[in-house]
Amino acid sequence: RLSGLSEAEQTALFEKTGFSVEPTHVRIGKAYEGHPLALRVITGEIGSRPFFGNVTAYWHRYGQEIEAVEQALAAAAAGELTGADDKWALDRFTRALRRIVRQRLEQTLQRLQRDARLAYLLLCEAAVYRCPVPEDWWLTHLDYWDPNPDAQLAAIDALRDRYLVEEVLEDDEHRLKQHNLIRSVALAHLDQLDLNPLPDSTVADPDEA
Repeated sequence: RLSGLSEAEQTALFEKTGFSVEPTHVRIGKAYEGHPLALRVITGEIGSRPFFGNVTAYWHRYGQEIEAVEQALAAAAAGELTGADDKWALDRFTRALRRIVRQRLEQTLQRLQRDARLAYLLLCEAAVYRCPVPEDWWLTHLDYWDPNPDAQLAAIDALRDRYLVEEVLEDDEHRLKQHNLIRSVALAHLDQLDLNPLPDSTVADPDEA
């Protein structure tokens, strides 16, 4: 699963790496929702050349990427639930993140596109949501691609099986969300989908999703 380390575990990770925990660390951990691989990559970068442990310098160089996530989440909390134009780069704003984190996520999405194309389309389309929303909201995005209800539910199940969707309870209501890292990649794929719409032949059959 993508969501991993609790705030206490994130603090322990930073301290184990040799850093005294600062508000900057907390903001980074929150943006990545505790994703252990991404946080290990980032702490490794902070501790090595050219930053050599200077968290402030690292933030001056890359902090705007975290701030973009914070602004989008604040907008969602204020009622602006969708943001197809959000430009997140949590998976790729440094070379190490591109090499280690983005590469793994890209491979996952490529397999999804090949093996469960309707689920891939759903993941891209639902990336417009900045926060958890009802499952029905996700399903409306598949009406254009395949109105078959069974195929739509199979697409969501395919995402669940691959841990690409997270289920939460908010206000006693079951909702779906994408981890911030997944959304960062899916938004980039959504841009490409808009530029290069898939032909009808690429829409999955119910048995294929």
